[in-house]
Amino acid sequence: ENIQKTTSFKLYITSKDGVNVRQKPSTSADSLGLGDYGSSYTCEGSVMGEDGSSWYQISYLGQTGYVATAYASKNDPFWQQLYLFEFVLWLVG
Repeated sequence: ENIQKTTSFKLYITSKDGVNVRQKPSTSADSLGLGDYGSSYTCEGSVMGEDGSSWYQISYLGQTGYVATAYASKNDPFWQQLYLFEFVLWLVG
């Protein structure tokens, strides 16, 4: 694994169904558990999976885990929804 280390940051799960936190950066790797929608984790870096997919390396319940980048973001999904709702209210007047 070639981990691209970054300054640690808070990472939020953005999949409404939650996402499997994997032992390795692969969808075929065993799951450590489920990251629930809106929950946050400390991200230590990113890595490319064997199939070319992108993954975040996170701290999950005291273990190192991996989350596919398609299902996580630096932005809190709850706040994004609130801003969108307020914007729609403003548009409607």
